[in-house]
Amino acid sequence: MRRLCIVFATLILVTALFLAGCGSQEKNQSTPKSPVSTKKLPANAEEVVKALKESGLPIGKVMVFTAENDPNSLLGRPGQYTSKVNFVDTRINEPVSDKDISVENGGSVEFFANKEDAKKRYEYVSAIAKSGPPMFVEYDYLVDKVLLRVSGKLTPQQAAEYEAKLKEIMMK
Repeated sequence: MRRLCIVFATLILVTALFLAGCGSQEKNQSTPKSPVSTKKLPANAEEVVKALKESGLPIGKVMVFTAENDPNSLLGRPGQYTSKVNFVDTRINEPVSDKDISVENGGSVEFFANKEDAKKRYEYVSAIAKSGPPMFVEYDYLVDKVLLRVSGKLTPQQAAEYEAKLKEIMMK
């Protein structure tokens, strides 16, 4: 009888351990961990332009603006962009001096503190581009806190490449 009790107790213990192991295994299998994104989003206009260039877009010369040399005098002002970079698209085959880099011969990236400020600037710039003279025609793309302005000298397909790359770069 004593032997039967020991066998029975051992059987119960082995069964309990087996079930506990299966339960934790099932739990691990049914709740997979979601991958944690380690992608660092650009923190300013210069990082956005660098990422656009690294993605294969034909960006040549760049001009990083400061509050002192910003032609619009908006850099760092309340509700305006916190950083700005103009760049040359090498497909626009026109001579450009270092200080004449503009949206017309490539593009511009304006980076904002928040989405609301970026949207206000986007609406303002887009309204001018749509109603202004042909020299102001440009493609404007707003993604998160970034306003990308691209020369109207590019074809719609070429400009769309910038939009697609910007969306990839700014994905979380």
